[in-house]
Amino acid sequence: MKTFVRVVERARVPPHDIACYIFVPRPGRTVPLGLSIVEIPTDVERFEHRDSHTTYVAYVPKGRIERGRILAGTGGGGRTQFCAACHGPGLKSGVNLPGPPLPGRFPGYLFHQLYGFQSGARAGDAAQAMRSVVARLTQADMIDLDAYAASLNP
Repeated sequence: MKTFVRVVERARVPPHDIACYIFVPRPGRTVPLGLSIVEIPTDVERFEHRDSHTTYVAYVPKGRIERGRILAGTGGGGRTQFCAACHGPGLKSGVNLPGPPLPGRFPGYLFHQLYGFQSGARAGDAAQAMRSVVARLTQADMIDLDAYAASLNP
């Protein structure tokens, strides 16, 4: 699998607006990221032409990749489960593992999935196993896990 997103930790990010349901860069000074994920195409024109190979930069808060690595690897003292149990070594999945591969996916997409499991919006049979995994996660925990998983090489 090839990734089209590069995860970058920052406290401040390029100024941006929302257009066509995505963040697009705009002129100006950097802005605080806070506890957010901001994904910006590296070439807005390629995005507008629906180029399926458009690349993106995903900005995540500083320190979140390491926090996610620790949470994914330890379960955070019972807040969640050890991610590799279902997603395999390096979270790349494998034969007879129920979890899909996670490295290289967009962190915003991963956050949406975890939040959907937690809120019940993702409620199919396959989602049931994840309900207990995400039940005690905070938004910050989800951003940590997503930043980590997305930063891994597929």
